[in-house]
Amino acid sequence: MPTAEVELMSTDLRVFLRSKRISVSGKKIETPRRVLSVTSNVESEAKRITSKDVRGLNEIYRKLDKKKLDRMSHNNGEQKRFILSLRNDIQKGSTLGEINLIIFSYDNRTGNEKKNGKKYTNIPTSLEVEYLCDLLNAHFNDFVIPPLLPYLTGEQYLQFLEMLFNALPSYRTKEVMGTIPGDLHRIEYPPILKLYDRKGIRFFIMDLHGGAPDAHYADINLVQRILTEMEEKNRETCYLQGLNVKYGRPLTRKAIAPARDILSFYYGFDSFGPSHIGLKLPRDLYEKPTPPRPFRLFNRDDYGYYRSDLTGLGVFPSEQGAVYQIQDFYGDTSKRLKDMAKIFNAERQGVEAHLLRKNLEEGQSIARYVATKKHISKDLLQSILGLKESIFGGLRRWFT
Repeated sequence: MPTAEVELMSTDLRVFLRSKRISVSGKKIETPRRVLSVTSNVESEAKRITSKDVRGLNEIYRKLDKKKLDRMSHNNGEQKRFILSLRNDIQKGSTLGEINLIIFSYDNRTGNEKKNGKKYTNIPTSLEVEYLCDLLNAHFNDFVIPPLLPYLTGEQYLQFLEMLFNALPSYRTKEVMGTIPGDLHRIEYPPILKLYDRKGIRFFIMDLHGGAPDAHYADINLVQRILTEMEEKNRETCYLQGLNVKYGRPLTRKAIAPARDILSFYYGFDSFGPSHIGLKLPRDLYEKPTPPRPFRLFNRDDYGYYRSDLTGLGVFPSEQGAVYQIQDFYGDTSKRLKDMAKIFNAERQGVEAHLLRKNLEEGQSIARYVATKKHISKDLLQSILGLKESIFGGLRRWFT
């Protein structure tokens, strides 16, 4: 019997946005929903945001490499510290009834391969795969999510998944959420999704690799078409979450940038979380101290990200009971500003997701609503409005 289910609640006529009820291990949430990131930092989204309208879905993202995995497998103390850090962060960042997701990104290159900057490496060994399965089957994790393996090709990742599914039945007690890796070639997605379909998987998480959804429009279109056909074939609703989602190029000098990350909902993602991929700087900048970087704040009224050093921040609506209001950013030059901005933005995105759920429930036009957001260009609006027609008009039989 499945331990997780998806129930379709309501859908919009023009935009590929749907409200769903997710049930797993006795826990229930409704989408769309902003995923809250759990980190060891006190100023963590999931640890600071308290609104019941925003909370409900948490992710804890950890990077592992071959050296660390080998060290933990040979050192009980090292393994215990790692597991306790996961458990403690989730306990501090989660409340009763919330869904928690552990996501690993595993760099399985050898030390020499790292040193030489090798782009691709070998598939993990069977012992490594089994150990990753053991770690993911933690009692405080609600889904088994196959790790990201950024240095494998799509064909290699498919082989890794076969190994993973061979290992899981030995002790599988949790539902699997199928990982759709980022930065693959377009032709590599269908075989991975076909494998998941054969395994009866209906929950998915798609890595946008630190990009905005519109930059991945073609890949999202393809994945959504395959999932839609999967739904028609199996008469079951699928769930899709966005991983490592960002609003766009971080180096833009524009005073106000469009909030392209929030558009994940309009591209058919049921939920999305922040990007965990750091900004890559030139080597010389790592060797010298850099001044505090400006930050951007999300405005729900117009879907703009306002840059702190180039525009005034007085036009933001206040949110009752929010962790931070706009006035908290005036005159504060501390290092906390970056963390404060993340919490501010995550909470506003969560409030916006709650409003979208309400609008869907009431049958309001989502197309008309998003058209009122002045910082969403006509091109972005057209891509949103054209997605649903493209999906249903371009279906091909992937599963025949």
